[in-house]
Amino acid sequence: MPDPLRVWVHSMFESEALVDAPELDVRFLSEAEYEDLTPSDLQGIDGYVGYEPELPAEAFEAVGADLKYVMRPSAGFDNLALQAATERGIVVSHAPQGPRDSVVEGVIGMMVSCARGLHAHNKRIREQGFEGRDGPPAFEVANSTVGIVGLGHIGRKLADSLSVFGPELLAFDPYADEETAAELGVELVPLEQLLAASDFVTIHTPLTDETHHMLGEAEFRAMKESAFVINAARGGIYPDEELARAVRNGSIAGAAVDVFEDEPDVADNPLLKLPQEDALLSPHILGNTAVDAQKRVRELVTETVLKWARDEYPPNVLNPEVYKTSVPEDRISKAYRERSTPDDRQSS
Repeated sequence: MPDPLRVWVHSMFESEALVDAPELDVRFLSEAEYEDLTPSDLQGIDGYVGYEPELPAEAFEAVGADLKYVMRPSAGFDNLALQAATERGIVVSHAPQGPRDSVVEGVIGMMVSCARGLHAHNKRIREQGFEGRDGPPAFEVANSTVGIVGLGHIGRKLADSLSVFGPELLAFDPYADEETAAELGVELVPLEQLLAASDFVTIHTPLTDETHHMLGEAEFRAMKESAFVINAARGGIYPDEELARAVRNGSIAGAAVDVFEDEPDVADNPLLKLPQEDALLSPHILGNTAVDAQKRVRELVTETVLKWARDEYPPNVLNPEVYKTSVPEDRISKAYRERSTPDDRQSS
């Protein structure tokens, strides 16, 4: 019998199934061990599951030749150089289904708060009592137009969940499937049309070279003055300063933001300098429900690591080209489609 694969996993995702698997020699890293982890610490490890450390292209020299699998237990994977991992034959996957429902609930909460001015009224009643009741006219999400930028796992779930309210749903996603969009009641439109027509522009795309700063001052000016930007995806889709300026100068009505450029260092972020009634902000917590989202991620980590260890295709593969065989379509991450071009996209 071959030696078991050495795998390190953040202790948050500890499971008996991984401990009991004969194919694995698993070490669950404590929070202290995890916080101090560097790329060079991964030398001699076959597989690794964790959000950190950052793995830019140059870091793969430090991890050594043994590492063959990395899983980011989240939707995001922008702190890992995917092309560099692929060139070294390292399979990379992630867990977009884990935080999906929690993010969607949080986004809908932000949407309702913006439409009804709830975060503004929370501030006013504390400062002015009932004298602060008058504010911008409230409206119902049901009678709005919601523009979804990115129709991946979270974007699709959001569209499905919003069907209870009944707003008009638009989406921009050059890689979206027309049939799936139609089933969700979503009209796929160019970005320019979405921006001009939407009361809410809600962002659900990964941060890639293609999406970095895809929105900016010109795009915010193209929106309705009564519209809101919601971002629970990743910082860097737009320059934070340009979104803050759009809110300050009245190009848009406000913003609700869970993610920031250069987070967690937000001390000087311009969005935090906006009046509380104009910007509803949270510290990248919408996807982190300890009971529900973490349980789903733990189950997905267990399934994924076991499939990889048993030479099966794990779910949510981000770089299927690392395999010498064709990876089944249902094993390939939607984010792979979003970051690739028609010429280099693997077919099923």
